Amino acid sequence: MSNTAEPVGGCPPPVATVALAHVENEIAHHISSLNSKRTFYRRRSFVQTVSASVLGALTTFLIGLGQIYPRAWLSAASLASAGLTTVTAAWAGWLGARQAWVIHQVSLNKFYALRSRIELDKLSRAHTEITLETVNG
Repeated sequence: MSNTAEPVGGCPPPVATVALAHVENEIAHHISSLNSKRTFYRRRSFVQTVSASVLGALTTFLIGLGQIYPRAWLSAASLASAGLTTVTAAWAGWLGARQAWVIHQVSLNKFYALRSRIELDKLSRAHTEITLETVNG
């Protein structure tokens, strides 16, 4: 029989420490992954918004130019630009980059909060053993 006392919960402290380290590594991995996805969707949302805006402005400009200089190709170009504006708006709505950006940001914020909570708990328990119940709980 061993002379060392088992902590509450029956797991030796190294197992809890290893479990906590694993949880922290998983959180760091998810933060990294969500951060890159959030950046991707933020950029895609920017491109979608700017594309629709530029095409809308181009359409307006071409229609105005067609009123000043009545040319058939200006009418065709303004119609093509209006069509592309519609396609771009549908693309933005269908792919939903802005919504994906927001969803990834919310998830990222939750992981940041979890990481901060773990760091705070570790600091508040600096002089006590970490048990597996604490890690699971």
